[in-house]
Amino acid sequence: MTDLIAELEAENRTILAHLQAIKSQKFVRAAAVKELAQAKALIVAHLGKEGEFLYQPLPWLADAKGGALQFQACMTAITTDTIAFFNKYDLQHDADLGLDFVRDLGMRIGRLKTRITQEEEKLSVLCRQMVA
Repeated sequence: MTDLIAELEAENRTILAHLQAIKSQKFVRAAAVKELAQAKALIVAHLGKEGEFLYQPLPWLADAKGGALQFQACMTAITTDTIAFFNKYDLQHDADLGLDFVRDLGMRIGRLKTRITQEEEKLSVLCRQMVA
């Protein structure tokens, strides 16, 4: 389990790096298409891993005094929002890279940073305690 947690934490950083690269490359369309495609593929795989190995109703969730279940509900909402962002800006279909995209990308990066912080400060700690 601790190897999985370390792997998920590394994936979090890689996903964020792809999204932040769009900003650092000044929203150039070719770069945005490439970085968004890579980020989307990574996050879909990442969320699948989290769902399969962390969020399924496992015994450790029931033993976590309800905190893990609340966390799961919050993470589900953020996941839905993130997938909607990727679907909205499927740049292969000429989505606009205007001000709305810039604003939405900034909000998405902020929400993902919040999610990552919550995962690493709460869920990762809980998982490590449960296997210790």
